Amino acid sequence: MTEDYSIFYIGHLVHPFLFYCLTKNYFIPILFVVLWEVFEYILFSTFGNYTPLYLETENSVQEDLEDIMLYDIGGGFLAVYVAFTLYYYFEIKEPIIKLDFFKARTWRFCLLFIVRALILAPFSSVGWQCVNTSDILAFFCPEDGEYNTFAWGVIGLIVIDSIYVWYMFKDHRKQMIIVFIVAGFINLTGVQRAISGIVLTFWTLVIVSSLMAIYWVVLFVQKCRKVKDVDPEKADTELVSLVAQFKAKQEEKVRLLQMETSIKF
Repeated sequence: MTEDYSIFYIGHLVHPFLFYCLTKNYFIPILFVVLWEVFEYILFSTFGNYTPLYLETENSVQEDLEDIMLYDIGGGFLAVYVAFTLYYYFEIKEPIIKLDFFKARTWRFCLLFIVRALILAPFSSVGWQCVNTSDILAFFCPEDGEYNTFAWGVIGLIVIDSIYVWYMFKDHRKQMIIVFIVAGFINLTGVQRAISGIVLTFWTLVIVSSLMAIYWVVLFVQKCRKVKDVDPEKADTELVSLVAQFKAKQEEKVRLLQMETSIKF
């Protein structure tokens, strides 16, 4: 991959992370990332560039397979993995949006999410580089035409996503804080040009994911030790006690039902 200073990667990482944080579903956000890449391929095959999605010129170059597999799809997978681990660690058990595709609410949510992604796409065109940028955005470029004075599109990404996150998470403070910290970091990597934003963000996710993998291993070992240390006799006693309590409750329900029936007659 040729190192670049575009900000297209921000949406590729924030979209799947945000979708999981809203739904606690890890399959659909990964599917979304793959379908987005298919959509981009269809656009390039049809128009010879990524217009109108990213407002590029006829000189734009198609994204290579390494970028797609490693940074886009791989990055999306890591983003979902980070979200999954954070939600487990902070004991967030209930999703904000319960997906039920037999209900209109789910389809409204999905439609709004896709519309949001499409609205954000043109802002991703205004990164640090002026190369292959549409004439519509030419006024952002300085006279030398190589780099913008700032990645102006990041401002649009941050403002729109901040409004969306506040609206969707306003009654869920813990989840909102998690989203603002992680998504905020991803967006802020685009405001500097010392290191390629996509490289900085991707390898940060790799390091964080590796640390989280250690956390899962430690957790697994601890649970195995707890199972091993359980006293069989104590476990049997507790099980018998639970069964007895359940049986007593059922008998009480039957007795109350019989009393109600006798009162009626």
